[in-house]
Amino acid sequence: MVVVVVVVIVVVVVAGTDAGDDMIGIYVKHNDVDTALRILKKKVQKAGLLRELRRRRHYEKPSERRRRQKREGIKNARKRLLTLR
Repeated sequence: MVVVVVVVIVVVVVAGTDAGDDMIGIYVKHNDVDTALRILKKKVQKAGLLRELRRRRHYEKPSERRRRQKREGIKNARKRLLTLR
């Protein structure tokens, strides 16, 4: 007896926009869950979803948000300068 399992993994991010725009979904083909999970992890990492979830775990004061954004801006500017050299 062969049991066929079809699993659809969908991660929805609610960030104040339409949920349809922010959906990350994968389809498991040929019962290959390991490959599907690897693809899902790659998509989630690329979208920055985990980082945003960790950041939203606790309330962030507006002053802390400005400080963080300033630090990230400086960090990105340094990266851009290094790539131009």
